[in-house]
Amino acid sequence: MQGLNLVFGMNVNEFNKKHGLVICGLNYGVGVDEEPDNVNAEFIKKVSEEEQSYYFPTIPFRFQKRITKWFSLWDCALESEEEKMGAFEKSLININWVDTKSKNFDDELIEHKDNFLQYIEVLEPKLLFFFGINMLEALNDERIKPYAENFLGKAKNEPNYITKPFEGKSFRVGFQSFEKCEVVAFPHPTGTIGLSDDYIALFKDDIKPLIENYRKFKGV
Repeated sequence: MQGLNLVFGMNVNEFNKKHGLVICGLNYGVGVDEEPDNVNAEFIKKVSEEEQSYYFPTIPFRFQKRITKWFSLWDCALESEEEKMGAFEKSLININWVDTKSKNFDDELIEHKDNFLQYIEVLEPKLLFFFGINMLEALNDERIKPYAENFLGKAKNEPNYITKPFEGKSFRVGFQSFEKCEVVAFPHPTGTIGLSDDYIALFKDDIKPLIENYRKFKGV
């Protein structure tokens, strides 16, 4: 999409270029704790040399692979083979708030607000997933929220942070409704120590209805 620096190799199509399901990570490129392995290196080479683009579930980085697994835990499985994909899988689009690999995100989120605001102005997400809980906090910062509401609609409520009872380590998950968009914020899938898939599965009853409503709206 011209003018937007999307996640490397991300396919843009009729289903995700407007009112899609937007997955927002923190920063651009391979995960902050991830060096390219053989699979990643092959993918990078293929995208760079052959100028191919890929749908979200087929991108082989650990960030995308774990989120794809989480969709299955919420009973909203994503096909990972392109020939089996439908409009739902193709309606996902992956962006990053920060266009760097910095780890000092508290300052970077505010500093790079224009990068994020440009994304949501163009994409106008219907369902927005943050994978980094601090992005929902930044969205509600007075330096960002009034501008974001131009594209998401007015906030209908303050962020609601939920922690589920769990024998292992538990984390906050945030929810907020805007007039034009539902927003959910999870901990970062590859950068959060102690984050269990079993814990993420506990949010099925919270997440599945949001995805089902999105699919009905989108017709996917």
